[in-house]
Amino acid sequence: MQHHPHQAEQSAIAPTKSLTINAAHTLTIKSPLVPQYEHRGVKHPLSQKQAALMAEAYCVAGQWHAATDCFEQQILGSPSFPSESLLVRAVEMAQKAGRLTQAFSWQKQLTFSKPFDATVWVKLGQLAEDTDQLELAKTYYQRAIKRDEEALEAWFGLGVVSEKQESFDTAKLYYEALLAINPAWLPALNNWAGCCMQLGCYEEAQDGFAKVLNLMPQYPKAIFGMGITLDFSGQHRAACVYYGQYLRLKPASSHSAFVRERLNELEAMRFTTAAVSK
Repeated sequence: MQHHPHQAEQSAIAPTKSLTINAAHTLTIKSPLVPQYEHRGVKHPLSQKQAALMAEAYCVAGQWHAATDCFEQQILGSPSFPSESLLVRAVEMAQKAGRLTQAFSWQKQLTFSKPFDATVWVKLGQLAEDTDQLELAKTYYQRAIKRDEEALEAWFGLGVVSEKQESFDTAKLYYEALLAINPAWLPALNNWAGCCMQLGCYEEAQDGFAKVLNLMPQYPKAIFGMGITLDFSGQHRAACVYYGQYLRLKPASSHSAFVRERLNELEAMRFTTAAVSK
């Protein structure tokens, strides 16, 4: 299952980090560097202009929490409904700062201004999922699909949420709906194969993982999935090959300790069997 990396963007206000921050300081002589607000007991809260410039300065500097505070100041201080561009940027920064509940709240505001935009509902579904509101996430993904039946990320989200709820048969159906639209969507194909494995359909799972690896031979999740499937279906020697390949690609992942332990167990079983047969 795949979830959502982010990169800092260069501010359009100034060409370099130092110039941007210096410009921000020029406008905030009477205010502290980290934005503070009246409800926090500060005598000199940032103006909207100051907050906007400081937000960009902090974005360029990679100070996501401070940037999110600035965007919060702009949203709270907006004389009317916050602009779409402001909300989109605020959600992005809040996610980078790990303030997912705040990001979710601002994304909900976006749905009021763009209620027929499927991508807005997909993003809301992802944030609901990230904050463990799984049933709500499914509702938002379904709303996205009502607006665009080919919203692939919504179908994928429904599958991921169903897997988290251990409804692997339902998740499999959602992935199949996605793959009917785009058969080459590798994460969906890989997750579909994983659902087959969880349901004990080992031949289907092997076929699915094989298709993924045919398209991308070094796909770690498919290599791991193939190893598990072969292991569960009793093909231990073949499983060892995939386990070894996985460890070469991912020596320190969250699955590596299990794979290393299982590989050692299978190797010990093989030597024990060989010794007994002699």
